Amino acid sequence: MAGILEDSGYNVELTVDATAGSGYVRTGASGTNFVDQIGRTVTPDTSLVVVFGSRYDDGIIPREQVGSTANTAIENIRSIAPNAAILVIGPAWPDDQFPAYISGIEWILKATVAADHATFLDPIADQWFFGQSAVIGSDGISPTDAGHAFMAERIEPAVQALLPSRG
Repeated sequence: MAGILEDSGYNVELTVDATAGSGYVRTGASGTNFVDQIGRTVTPDTSLVVVFGSRYDDGIIPREQVGSTANTAIENIRSIAPNAAILVIGPAWPDDQFPAYISGIEWILKATVAADHATFLDPIADQWFFGQSAVIGSDGISPTDAGHAFMAERIEPAVQALLPSRG
């Protein structure tokens, strides 16, 4: 996505912090969750923060804990970078046979993001990967390189709409 945005006249410095197995509540392989990762990557100069997930918050009871932790994540972003736009992308699934907890996380995140006046993209409702098996890896879940490009095409319009004007 950086190349696409740079070609559009944006000066982009991308910082990515993704940890296998992490979610809003659940800690991943590095022992961190999304809230911890925000503290490591967001700076006062950050213009846009994208938070994507989390399919790994399965089994979190009560489900509202995902929403309250997502709210904490958004509050932390605003505390560190008060002028940053925030884009939250809900969990993605490769087909329409997603488990019930995914729609629970999707619903909680959608409500939390609306209350926090951030922007929400919904890969499940928008059926990003449904019928797109060629962009999903052999594990049946993870996107391939082509799948990452496929996601970037869906995310780019929201990112461009949220970035400060180039003029």
